[in-house]
Amino acid sequence: MLPESAGILPIDAVLVGAGAVSALVAWKLLRGRFSFGMTAASVGLIFLGLAHLTETLMWMYFRFMGETPIELLHRVFVLGGFVGLVYGLGRIGGELREERDRLLKTAAALIVSEEDLRLSNEELRQRNSQLLDAYTHLTEPERVIRVLIAEPNPSVRRVLASFLADARDMQPVGEAADDGQALALVEKLAPDVLLVSDALATPHMIEAFRAASGASQVLVLGTYGAGAVEALEAGAHDHVLKDAGHDKLLKAIRAAVEGHSGVAVDQV
Repeated sequence: MLPESAGILPIDAVLVGAGAVSALVAWKLLRGRFSFGMTAASVGLIFLGLAHLTETLMWMYFRFMGETPIELLHRVFVLGGFVGLVYGLGRIGGELREERDRLLKTAAALIVSEEDLRLSNEELRQRNSQLLDAYTHLTEPERVIRVLIAEPNPSVRRVLASFLADARDMQPVGEAADDGQALALVEKLAPDVLLVSDALATPHMIEAFRAASGASQVLVLGTYGAGAVEALEAGAHDHVLKDAGHDKLLKAIRAAVEGHSGVAVDQV
């Protein structure tokens, strides 16, 4: 159709500008990343605008060419613009799908990282709890085992008292040279453990010691192992030979306080 004036030129220019502006906006939104689909679509829009602008200019200045060449050139521009627009939109769809897949993979990786972080935090909390328990255990004052020594021989009493004093968790609270003193001190002091010589630990006296303080454990120090069974049957917690050694003696005292079964430690 032959235009009567050049008033349509601004509209055609607007169509061309729309394609250019769309390309600039797309570039801005993509933050400088190249998008082939957006580029093709923008070029298609520009071609559609050029189709109308070219047709108007040719009718104004190249009318002598006739209607057929002008319409043919117009259709070429329109067809090229539509092809570019459709192709670009298709490519944009593909690029969007790729972007979606990339975002999904990133989200999945973040979920995995979050789970790993949660497990690491849980493991760290468990380790902190273990460290706190260990620290609490180390800083808590240990229970001091109060031991009464009943031994006729003063030299043996001094050695036993020295053993007990060197142990961090034990304290000698008294010494007795005979069964009468031992019974009186058991009633008065109620020691955790009565360390009594087999010379004083008759079955009758063991029962008396137990009756005087039910909380006190009787540990018999024997010169020989022959009286072990009788001592245990009378109520003694354990029977340890005097030559069993320092470590076994302390082990037997601790076992008595902890309530372990009365098995002769020196035989273990």
